[in-house]
Amino acid sequence: MGHAGASGSAGSAPVEQVLMFPSGTVALSSTGPIIRVWDIVAGGRCTRALSNHQKTVTSLAFDANAGRLLTGGLDQMVKVYDVSTYKVVHTMRYPAPILCLAISVRRISSLIWKSGSTSSCISPTRLT
Repeated sequence: MGHAGASGSAGSAPVEQVLMFPSGTVALSSTGPIIRVWDIVAGGRCTRALSNHQKTVTSLAFDANAGRLLTGGLDQMVKVYDVSTYKVVHTMRYPAPILCLAISVRRISSLIWKSGSTSSCISPTRLT
């Protein structure tokens, strides 16, 4: 995954997060405000770069069936992507940078996030 990607050089910024698809054939990584999609089967080739955050993406998470990708960042935004198209289908703004996030396994619509010294659990109006 250290190769140059779909949008140029991997750069010198650190990798913040890595998330594997359940199939094990595709991985996601975040470096700065960029999320990269890596095809593991094709030798770790970057197939797509997503640049919808304004600051560093600090967290990546899937919903229960890996149909939605949630990303959180220092720009105080959580974005929900449809993984079939990698289009943003929902955006949520929070009062502080997002340091980590997770989806509840039992309640798919719950979003647990940590921002600074505060943690919270909310039910977004729409993740799908």
